[in-house]
Amino acid sequence: MTSTKDKVIQAAHELISRYGYNRTSMTDVAKQAGLSRQTVYAVFANKEDLFAETSYHVFHERLNKTREEITHCTSLGDQLNTYFENMVVQPFIFLQNHPEAITLWNDADMNNHPAIAKLKHEHRQFLAELLVPYTKYIGASGQCPAHMADFIIMTCREMKCGKADSIEELHRLLDTLSASILALTSQGGAEAA
Repeated sequence: MTSTKDKVIQAAHELISRYGYNRTSMTDVAKQAGLSRQTVYAVFANKEDLFAETSYHVFHERLNKTREEITHCTSLGDQLNTYFENMVVQPFIFLQNHPEAITLWNDADMNNHPAIAKLKHEHRQFLAELLVPYTKYIGASGQCPAHMADFIIMTCREMKCGKADSIEELHRLLDTLSASILALTSQGGAEAA
């Protein structure tokens, strides 16, 4: 059985994806979920809380999809390509269609929301774990997997939130980032075993 919270998040995701954040109201979400407006407000105090929780839900699904897909990858390069496609390219496409979401992501209150903090922690942990097998090579440059994960996340965030003007430019930037990561995690150009 789907919980009320899940119904509201699913409805919000559908509407925000279709119409954007600014054009989606709590009343719209209630109607889409088949619930009363009062029920939606009983679950989420305001639209910002709903957006943060919806963002967490979408991110968590993307992260799980990425985890599953990288199990089939045979190299760090393939893992990075999978990560970039799911966690950077697809969100970039969404943000191109809904630029108001960039403003929300840059909002200090939104960035301090507990759901967003949890999202950031899970993201960092995922990338750090992906890089742990390369600790020796990363360490040779004075870095560690967690710091490298932070660098990748911040760099990708800048790319998808406005630094890349087109999908082609985004792919070029991601190719450069991938080559840099592979160079840092490899010895003599060969990937770590």
